Amino acid sequence: WPVTLMAIATGMAPGDYASTDAAVEGMHRIRDHIDANPPEFAHNRGMLLWAGSVNEGLVSDADRQLWIDDLLGLQHDDGGWASGGLGVWRMRKGLDSDPPVTVESDGYGTGFVIYVLRQAGVPASHAAIQRGVGWLKANQRVGGYWWTQSIRNSFTTSNFLTHAGTAFAVKALAAAELEMGGVTER
Repeated sequence: WPVTLMAIATGMAPGDYASTDAAVEGMHRIRDHIDANPPEFAHNRGMLLWAGSVNEGLVSDADRQLWIDDLLGLQHDDGGWASGGLGVWRMRKGLDSDPPVTVESDGYGTGFVIYVLRQAGVPASHAAIQRGVGWLKANQRVGGYWWTQSIRNSFTTSNFLTHAGTAFAVKALAAAELEMGGVTER
């Protein structure tokens, strides 16, 4: 997560930051880290798809297509994706004895996958994207958010995945709607 966020930030930085000596060296170390630690879970591959969309050559064309297909294959019959299906996570302390995170469609999974697929070049008109957009439109809560089960399942901790899921849902809708409205830039 942090390595891909650094790559995304570097690739999206304004001006000529990405061509500075510090950024070039940093991206060299990021590429070495990614080469030494291939993405294990769909969430990691999704993050790399996003990072690859703003850093030329970070993801090979073969991996890009394989990871797109992987994410598309995780779509549920209801049109959404589940954050719990993007990795192998357990609630509470993350111990093997803790219950797994449920794998029903949620705001984070659906928003995240649609957004990274759009960043990877999957057109908004793609049937899976449109079904996912339909899920988002049908599942926004009255309070304006998209619910996502907390990994820690604690009543004393804010549900950060709901917050992140809402942010990704908004980004996903914007990324899909822009193209459908005639704007094709990501």
